[in-house]
Amino acid sequence: MKLTDLLNVERANILMSGNPLRLARAFLAAWSNGGRRIIMEEPPFPVGGFDGDVFIGDPLSVRGFDVYVFFNPISRRREELYPLLEERPGVVLLYEERYVGASISRYRIRKFLDYIVAYRRETVEMETVLLGRLRDGKIEESKVLVRRV
Repeated sequence: MKLTDLLNVERANILMSGNPLRLARAFLAAWSNGGRRIIMEEPPFPVGGFDGDVFIGDPLSVRGFDVYVFFNPISRRREELYPLLEERPGVVLLYEERYVGASISRYRIRKFLDYIVAYRRETVEMETVLLGRLRDGKIEESKVLVRRV
């Protein structure tokens, strides 16, 4: 399993945690430049530089987009997300600023997730990314990617 595998999924619920700003921007840019239409809540980071259609609004109130982006779904306890996550209208990206790795099993949202990407800055010179595939709320396959800065 590689991070680039997630760029090609058509319908999936992906949780990115640990404030992975660079990863999220790369994913959104790739999806946007690939012709996918994106709708997101008000982002906590600048969204300029995307070539495709990126809309800011309420992703819960509209359908017909390829990618739906929500921010801090675990911190804000967003139960209203569950029907959308169960429906899987496209790619649903859940961007969580807090780090949630293998501890995802403590949260109810785990039952709706297909993938988890957990970013952590270990030391001043090293970053790790836990990439996991979930099935029935449990991590069935995982890989840890290490990057020296």
